[in-house]
Amino acid sequence: MAIDIYTRATCRYCAAAIKLLQKRRLDYRQIELTDNPDLARQIEQQTKQATTPQIFIDGRYVGGFDELVELDQEGKLTAS
Repeated sequence: MAIDIYTRATCRYCAAAIKLLQKRRLDYRQIELTDNPDLARQIEQQTKQATTPQIFIDGRYVGGFDELVELDQEGKLTAS
């Protein structure tokens, strides 16, 4: 499972999402948007969301923190 998580430095939901991924012992790639406005605009255009985190699993956009928690509660957030 390849997980990319786009974050901002002061985002508490980003920190919570990372904590959940670490708790589940899942590898992830964190991409920081705080000092990268061009990438932030690109992700916002792609996801139609201006908030963070924005999470992609295996290249598929899954949403933000709430959606990550939902996947976890459904048992779908496990290492493959």
